[in-house]
Amino acid sequence: MKTLRSLLLFVGALAVSSLAFADTPTIAAAAPKPGYDIVLEVEYNEQGIPVAATVIESTDPTSFAVLTNIAYSLVRGAAMEPKIKDGKAVPFRARIPFHFPVEGDRPEANRDITLPVWDRSEGVAPLYPPDLHEQGEVGGAVLELTINTAGEVAAVRTIRASHPQFEEVATNAVKTWKFTPSKRNGLPVESRWNIAISFASEEQMPNYKWIIAPRPYLMNSVVWRLKEAPGAANAEAPAAAPAK
Repeated sequence: MKTLRSLLLFVGALAVSSLAFADTPTIAAAAPKPGYDIVLEVEYNEQGIPVAATVIESTDPTSFAVLTNIAYSLVRGAAMEPKIKDGKAVPFRARIPFHFPVEGDRPEANRDITLPVWDRSEGVAPLYPPDLHEQGEVGGAVLELTINTAGEVAAVRTIRASHPQFEEVATNAVKTWKFTPSKRNGLPVESRWNIAISFASEEQMPNYKWIIAPRPYLMNSVVWRLKEAPGAANAEAPAAAPAK
């Protein structure tokens, strides 16, 4: 079997602004909700057209700032009414909050145990189903892993999946993975963690709900290219994101 190190390919810098996203996030509500928040300070010119934006606050957990880039793309496409001062249109700034809900998110879970450490040298990677890749189908599977005290994946439960084939290849892959188990007070314990495995084409990323698993999450990964010779893939997997 090919190892994860040789097979997995994770998305790096993507031109998110040119990609299509469904189910865009809502403007942040006053009451906190499960999920993640981003606040941008946006500069507008005299016509109310955005010309620059800066992140003021962010809880984006993704390795490659996926949520932040979605917020940027939404701001770039939305003009505001011009601001008038002394009878003349002037440049202005505005703070725009975004809330990205994540179904099933539990921010306080698993805070009393350590995060499992993934052994990247063992196991196999989830490969893009060839027919879905050819059709340009994007999506993913969000799974719950039960990791026993030996660091083995003892059980896999599907939280949601956009297509049965994505669910199948993701489930079959994670069953082969090995970890240093979670610990409580220095002793190994069985634990449950969520993982999102998403599949993106060269032209389109899936909706962020296939990229971010609800907490407590172990990692979030993206498979975005089908290799004719899987062993030729040459990429490093990012470190697992810490649970929050």
